[in-house]
Amino acid sequence: MTETKVVQTVKGAVDITSWAASCAAGTGEGLCLVTALSPQAGILVADGDPRAVEDLLEDMEHLFPGRSSYTAAKPPQETAAAIKSAVFGAAKVLPVEQGRLVLGVNQRLLAVSYCGGGECELAVTII
Repeated sequence: MTETKVVQTVKGAVDITSWAASCAAGTGEGLCLVTALSPQAGILVADGDPRAVEDLLEDMEHLFPGRSSYTAAKPPQETAAAIKSAVFGAAKVLPVEQGRLVLGVNQRLLAVSYCGGGECELAVTII
């Protein structure tokens, strides 16, 4: 079973934990695959504190800032965003037990646009 959703992102992250949990509800045991269907977006499992997420995203920007010397044909910010997606992951797999996502204390599932915001299509597949 795969369910898709388009979320509007702004600079930062969108908490998609509740949506993914609702997709897993009633499924028993298995795996929940959450995927960002955009080359400039990603899925993170992170601390639910918005300030911690801001710190994480700021550190990512320091690691992979847009630079003019990229050889890709895309604008530098889009290329840097695609690199972040490749390094930090466009998908996450979470266990499902008794129809519930298994996450640690204070962990949240986040969709992130590394290109500053916009629409991002997501997919959840229960296996």
